[in-house]
Amino acid sequence: NAGFTVNTAAGATAITVSSALVNATAKTVTLTLSRAVTATETVTVSYTKPASGAVVQDAAGNDAANFSDRAVTNSTSAPPDTQPPTLAATNPITIGDNKLALDESTTVTIRFSEAIAASSFSLDDLTAEGAGARLSNLQTTDGGTTWTVTLAAPSLEDYIQASPDIPNSTNNKIRVNLAGITDLAGNTGVGTADSTVRYDID
Repeated sequence: NAGFTVNTAAGATAITVSSALVNATAKTVTLTLSRAVTATETVTVSYTKPASGAVVQDAAGNDAANFSDRAVTNSTSAPPDTQPPTLAATNPITIGDNKLALDESTTVTIRFSEAIAASSFSLDDLTAEGAGARLSNLQTTDGGTTWTVTLAAPSLEDYIQASPDIPNSTNNKIRVNLAGITDLAGNTGVGTADSTVRYDID
């Protein structure tokens, strides 16, 4: 593998070449890399004759010529996506303010493991605990992976008109109905997921 280098298309990150296998009959050199080249990814391959040791030669003993930055694209089709959408592993649901008084609202951010179809996700797929709590203005900020929704406590008018009075509530959570959403490949989520963060309504 001496003399061979592989870089990302931008040329900024090297991918280690761990071995090179020559097939004289097929007239090929097969490189084994330290990581997979993903589908549709383009890398560049270069060869510089080593100053010593093994070099690539033809059958007559002529050294192979150097070459630089030959672009190679992995045209292998990506395997079909069969995984159902889930919430992200890190910070799946965050709440801007976890203590709400009358007429107060805050932003809830929901992060999924992948982009989901906007047509499959609506306020009907979300539940906010706490008497009088309301959700509105559901929207994605990055094409379907990250979503925000406004969480509001009861208004003063709601409180005045309520009979009996709207009680205080603590340790409330947001629930996402994963079974109601699909990813861009058409896979449907499974079950529900509750936020690990909690909020109080005073």
